[in-house]
Amino acid sequence: MKKTIATILAMWFITTCIFAQKITADKVPANVKAKLTALYPKVSTVKWEMEKGNYEAGFSLEKVETSVV
Repeated sequence: MKKTIATILAMWFITTCIFAQKITADKVPANVKAKLTALYPKVSTVKWEMEKGNYEAGFSLEKVETSVV
């Protein structure tokens, strides 16, 4: 069962990476950046991507790689 779940998660991650488009911070709307700052005030370095019409922020939070859509 654990192998099945791990395989599904790995496939989802690979698919997400393939279809995500990296964008620069200046192309992200101000309200999206403001919401991220409100939710995660300690985050300073953010990598932005566009995924299925949604903005995704990738960052390190307490030494754990995290992403928020």
